[in-house]
Amino acid sequence: MLDIKLIRDNSELVKKNLKRRGDKEVISRLDELIKKDKKWRDLIKQVDKLKHERNVVSREIANLKKSGKDAKKEMKRAGEIPRKLKSLEEERLALENTCRDLLLRIPNMLHESVPCGKDDSDNKVVRKKGKVPKIKNPKDHMQIAQEL
Repeated sequence: MLDIKLIRDNSELVKKNLKRRGDKEVISRLDELIKKDKKWRDLIKQVDKLKHERNVVSREIANLKKSGKDAKKEMKRAGEIPRKLKSLEEERLALENTCRDLLLRIPNMLHESVPCGKDDSDNKVVRKKGKVPKIKNPKDHMQIAQEL
């Protein structure tokens, strides 16, 4: 599995390498992952901002109550924050799971020595060792297992 940091920092390099596989679906998965990862990171920022706001409002409420002033407005604002936070957290978790699934479905990068091609028929034979036996009636693994 590729590291998400590699994809974030070098997305064009990863895309160029994956294009060598000749599979357009992999490229579309990579593009989707990049978009969803950006949205996931934005959601994290929003969640952190809301948590900060919750802390600030809590301090304001405490200060207002200490000084004997009315804190209803701030308490109402503080009551809305947990609902927003829960909604954003659920969305963030769903995006995190989607990103993980996409990341698992993106193959590793190819080494420079690997020839480009759609399948193994495009590979070149580097060397052969020994003589290839010619079997007239080859048996599949089930026949061999039953005979043993």
